Amino acid sequence: MVMCGCGIRGLEMLGTEQDWAVLGQKLQVLRSLLAPIEGCLRLKPFFDTAAEVFANLHRTYVDGAAMRKWWADVLLKSSAYEYGPSGMRRHEVEAYNGWLVQFLAGTEKIKANDLRAGRYAEQLSTLSACPMKVVDAINKVSDNATLIAGVLGYTVHGTANDAVTLRPAHGWCMMLPPESPLRRSHAEGRSDGCAGPATSGAGEGAATEGA
Repeated sequence: MVMCGCGIRGLEMLGTEQDWAVLGQKLQVLRSLLAPIEGCLRLKPFFDTAAEVFANLHRTYVDGAAMRKWWADVLLKSSAYEYGPSGMRRHEVEAYNGWLVQFLAGTEKIKANDLRAGRYAEQLSTLSACPMKVVDAINKVSDNATLIAGVLGYTVHGTANDAVTLRPAHGWCMMLPPESPLRRSHAEGRSDGCAGPATSGAGEGAATEGA
């Protein structure tokens, strides 16, 4: 998909159509799994936004030209108001909006000064961590672990017309203590705490091209 104007100049969706279609299916499975405790989690707004984004990513793969307007609204420069004591002395400040802000931060706008102050650092992190307990029923051992997944970085590619393409790299890793009984042996473990090649993975998603 090629776009004109500022911002993203082009987008190439890697993988197969099924890869992108299954995102929405997996989201629905997760939503159904957590439905009994939705009253505590209150994740409905997140699931609704994610479902729309995943559906539009699939539509982009099928017909990129029809989704140019949606991608043009990925991140927009905007403004917001700040108020003094008791709501007095209202003034306008720089802000950002767009569907990426809603998807990542769960809010309509992010003020630029809040972004610089790191108030959205957790929401905008490219990595997510989930603590869990892993049980090996065969060997009758268990231990605490942490699953970390997300965007680990990106690869920069140059082209003949001097355009720069960024390709994100996704991955996951199951973190275990160095002496965890779940490791086959200490020699097979890694000094950084990862459980080894059998419990880590990586992949690539869409590539974006910018000026």
